[in-house]
Amino acid sequence: MAVTVNLEAPWETADAAVLDSQTLDSWPVPNTEDHLARRLLRLVVPGVFSAESPELSLLHFLFYVKSGTSLASLVATKGGAQDSRVVGGTHQISERMAAALGDRVRLGAVVRTIRHDDDVTVEYEGESIAGLKLHAIQRKWTDVRGIEYDVSRRFITVAELLTGSRAPTGG
Repeated sequence: MAVTVNLEAPWETADAAVLDSQTLDSWPVPNTEDHLARRLLRLVVPGVFSAESPELSLLHFLFYVKSGTSLASLVATKGGAQDSRVVGGTHQISERMAAALGDRVRLGAVVRTIRHDDDVTVEYEGESIAGLKLHAIQRKWTDVRGIEYDVSRRFITVAELLTGSRAPTGG
């Protein structure tokens, strides 16, 4: 199935809306009687995606597998995607970035609204920060639906991207 995914525009893949509306967890049950294959997916997915199979759309999974050549290369520990590790863990990257950025990083802040115009305004519970040129939010994709987006120009919201309600236009 992964071979059918359009890597340049996955939303244009045949039956993209159908594939994206299913989770990776819901797809195997009606499509295979192989219990070992179902268990294997549930074991492999957290190691590769840092997420559980109910949290991934089938389209995203297939896109990722094709991007990585195959599921075998994504799980391979010799010559594959799992070949190299960061000593001490990759969390150090974000911790060092946060330390370098200092008080510009808001850890544990609950984001309520993001407004895009010439600049970015982010409203948290209890405060608002305006005049940003860039912002990043680290949340599980299943949690971003609680954020209100006021987007202008050619931006696409994460919610729109996740629900497929509008295809990215680039730029």
